[in-house]
Amino acid sequence: MKKRVLATMMVFSLMITTILSVAVSEKGSVAKKNRWGGDEMDDWPLSITCNPDFPIIGPNVGEVREESVGQLQYDKGNRTVSFSVKNYSPKIVKIVKKKKGGLNTPMLVISAVALVVFLVFVALTVRNILIEDKPAEPVMEEVPQTALPVAADYTTESRDLLGKLVIRDGGAEYLPDMLDRFKPLYAANSDTIGYLKIPGTSIDTVVVQSDTDNGLTGKYKYLKNDFYGEFTKYGNAFLDYRCGKYTLSTNTIIYGHTTEDGQQVFYDLEKYMEPEYFKKNPIIEYSTLYNTYRFKIFSVFSTTVNAEDDGGYVFDYIYPTMDEEDMRGYLAGVQERELYHTGVDVAPTDKILTLSTCSYLFHTNGRRITARLAVVARMLRDGEDEAIDPTLVTAHSDYRRPQAWYNAVGQPNPYKDSAKWAPKY
Repeated sequence: MKKRVLATMMVFSLMITTILSVAVSEKGSVAKKNRWGGDEMDDWPLSITCNPDFPIIGPNVGEVREESVGQLQYDKGNRTVSFSVKNYSPKIVKIVKKKKGGLNTPMLVISAVALVVFLVFVALTVRNILIEDKPAEPVMEEVPQTALPVAADYTTESRDLLGKLVIRDGGAEYLPDMLDRFKPLYAANSDTIGYLKIPGTSIDTVVVQSDTDNGLTGKYKYLKNDFYGEFTKYGNAFLDYRCGKYTLSTNTIIYGHTTEDGQQVFYDLEKYMEPEYFKKNPIIEYSTLYNTYRFKIFSVFSTTVNAEDDGGYVFDYIYPTMDEEDMRGYLAGVQERELYHTGVDVAPTDKILTLSTCSYLFHTNGRRITARLAVVARMLRDGEDEAIDPTLVTAHSDYRRPQAWYNAVGQPNPYKDSAKWAPKY
């Protein structure tokens, strides 16, 4: 936005400079006459010499009309140098009586008005840059009953998390009605679109989304960049570029790295492969810039990302927009792949949240199979208890694996003839 403002100011300044230079430097025609007669002229024809840069022959009012001119002479640039006027015209007097080097008063008036407009423009531009400038149309959504109140210490937590957070006081352009607790983060990076926290775990992080992400090219800004856009192998938690920034998609998808050193944002996500960890930490909090929501985890599963590892098929769990029919097929695929049964029910009408990271679960017998681990939760329903029933958490030892895994361990694939669900595009 500021680049557009600066460009506009430069163009406007150029216009003002041009107008002023014309007004000051324009020279009128010099009349060579036998004598002046006030507003009348005699001893015709009158010989007139013109400044070649400003010839006065033309079709406009106040100019000598070509049909009234005789004895034309031209310079090398084919500009009128001198001519004689055949007939008297009072309108000509206003032009031919201009003295060499005279100022163009009407142009000066126009320039003065334009200069005033320019100064007002500059003042308003500076004001918009230095203070909060909100877009005309607010972006809001209905606040469900499950939305959380604003935490009093949220901003403090955000500062502690980021450490070197830099706030541009007065320089940020905030979105209308966004929650105050997000303003320090948004001022530091306008790609900020939310915040993710799983109580009882190390996952407590700002979430960003880049407009330059592209799934076709596989380029994702925050896959290898931190919150400040600086290169790091740890990256930053980021929202799928197809998901809504300010409202929840049917499937809101957040990506993050995981390793064994504990420094990456989804380090604890792998712990959900164990049922006991889920029992202790079943709730996820996710905030947009406008609301905070609570989700209950209903499935933990892993799946391959390369079609050649699963008979030419990829389970497309990272699809943000699904109707109820798509959701039924998706949920059936999830249930086949979940590492254990959580006992948490889910309906095709629920909004879900997917946290996705790398997985090494299927590496076996020297065969490396690239996969992803997904922890999936649904939004808490109005009046629903956050607690889960631990007695409903049961084993699922024969969960669906990619065909390459069955080949590597020498076992038949019990899901060989199962449906290969894909969303409608």
